Amino acid sequence: MSTSRRAKRLLWVSIIVLPVLLLVSQSASVDPVLEVAIGGETRHFARDALLARPDVASVEISDDVAYGKTMRFRAVPLPHCWPDLAHPPRS
Repeated sequence: MSTSRRAKRLLWVSIIVLPVLLLVSQSASVDPVLEVAIGGETRHFARDALLARPDVASVEISDDVAYGKTMRFRAVPLPHCWPDLAHPPRS
């Protein structure tokens, strides 16, 4: 293979592979975000911001169906994150 042809091949591989690698590395470094859509309105909540809230609570589920053991989770009540959300009528 000639040097010119090898250089062109390397150029094309660089053009194709480098942007893909950049996209993968950027998406891997992004913090998780919870997206909630209710009534045509969408809000985004960053994981770290939710866990730093003063109203975050610990929830323990004994014999969790998915994991088959006791699991502990951290949670924030949705009405506290979305105060202008209309509450459904109670029956």
